[in-house]
Order: sequence, then structure tokens, then C-alpha cells
Amino acid sequence: MKVLDITKHKTQLVNILLDIYKDSELGGVLGFKGGTAAMLFHNLPRFSVDLDFDLLTKSDLVVGRMTKLLSAKYDIKDSSSKLRTLFWLVGYGAGSAHIKVEISVRDNPYNHYDLSPFLGVSIRTLNIKDMMAHKLVAVMERTSIANRDLFDIHYFLGRTESSDINHDIIRHRTNKSPKEFYKSLLNFVSRIDNKNILAGLGEVLTPSQKDWAKAKLKVELENLIKKMIYLN
Repeated sequence: MKVLDITKHKTQLVNILLDIYKDSELGGVLGFKGGTAAMLFHNLPRFSVDLDFDLLTKSDLVVGRMTKLLSAKYDIKDSSSKLRTLFWLVGYGAGSAHIKVEISVRDNPYNHYDLSPFLGVSIRTLNIKDMMAHKLVAVMERTSIANRDLFDIHYFLGRTESSDINHDIIRHRTNKSPKEFYKSLLNFVSRIDNKNILAGLGEVLTPSQKDWAKAKLKVELENLIKKMIYLN
């Protein structure tokens, strides 16, 4: 059984991230996104276990460079190059949790990226307005419910106004107006069984956060979505 040691795992995430952006080839063509980006750069108050990127410029060197970079310090357990995703699964010690490194090669015409300083290295990260939009859409697009998404959008919606979300991304990905989208999202969330709210989420929360999620996450999220329906 793989054990998640949060302190150790975070150290490995940061080390890989820094190595990537110190690399002249990879750092210039990748945009950092996802839960770990939100945790490191936007104070998302839960732990995140993987590294997710967008490929900003087509490059035939990415797969080889990433494989070489990861294999220098880690044991590559699995890897694949699919139509829209490049993927590596690495281990950093016997019994330790694995880290997934994933690069999306989808075309994202409405994305914007910011250069953010991090431990002496410039990291190109997905703009927070875009990150929120993608998180909102992802809730309903996955093949199975990811409760971490629910936690994340609750956090973001509780700290933002409608104008702080890139609705062009929502229109592009769903073909719906913002109001139509939020109504669909509310319907989706309302049908989630609260008994399973900690599945896939509990391991990255503190004990007090777990108690709050079981008692309040779903109902508070529904109210935040209703607010977005009203604002749009």
C-alpha cells in the first residue's frame, strides 16, 4: 500500500517543478496549471498530489526531455503519449505515493499565462481567471465525480465575483452561456450523494476540514452557485 507523506510528497513536487522550469526546452513551452498550481500560487487550502501542464508550443523534444529529466532522479513506473495527453507516473521511494506528471496538448485559445517567481525560478502559470473557469467545467466533464473539484470550486467561488472568471473558456468548452452553465452545474451538484463527499478528498484534508466538508461543503457550494446564477 502506498502511503502519502504530505511533507515528503510536497518536497518532491517542488523539486520536479523547479527542475522543469530550469530546463531551457521544457520551461519555455509548458504552462503550469491544476490543483498543485492552485495550492502553490493561489493558497488553495488542501494538498494536491500531481503536476499538470499545458503544452504552449508544439515541440517534438518534450517527451524525450521530460523522460530524461524524470528518470535522472525518479523511477518511471508508467508513461504514455496519447492524442491529447502526455503522461508519466514516477515513484520516489519504496512504499511512497506516486506522482503523476501530465501535459495536455489540447488547443486552449482563451488561456493566459503569468510568469510567477518561485524559489528563485520563474514559473509560467495559468492565469487565475482561466484556472477557475477550467475547474468549474471539469466538475461535470470527468467520467466520475472528483470531490476534490467540489472543494476547489467552493474555495474559488467563495473568494471571487463573476467578473473574476474567464467565461470565454466556459462558453468555448460547453457551448453554454454563463447562466446556462451555472444552472447545469447546480443541478449536477444537487444530485451528488453527500455520504460519499470525502471519497478521494479526505486524504488531502486536515481533520477539521474533513468535518466541515461532511457537514457543509455541498450546501455551501450550492448557495455559491446560486449566487453566480443571479450575477449572470
